Amino acid sequence: MPLPAGQRDGYYNRQVEDEVGRLGGHKGLYSTSYYSPEEFWRRYNGTEYAVLKSDYDSHGRLADLYDKCVRGQ
Repeated sequence: MPLPAGQRDGYYNRQVEDEVGRLGGHKGLYSTSYYSPEEFWRRYNGTEYAVLKSDYDSHGRLADLYDKCVRGQ
């Protein structure tokens, strides 16, 4: 489906994210995501993730989940 005039890539995907959030859920991370960092970590338990990341990658050698799922790094 073509994008509406003036809209950027991710327009429809973001609508899905918003609707799923409105219904109390969050979408799977198998497709491109457009969350802000704050929204992403709120939805995907950033506090607990930070503890695990610190335990298993204390030197930060690996990209974090946000970088992988939203930034595509």
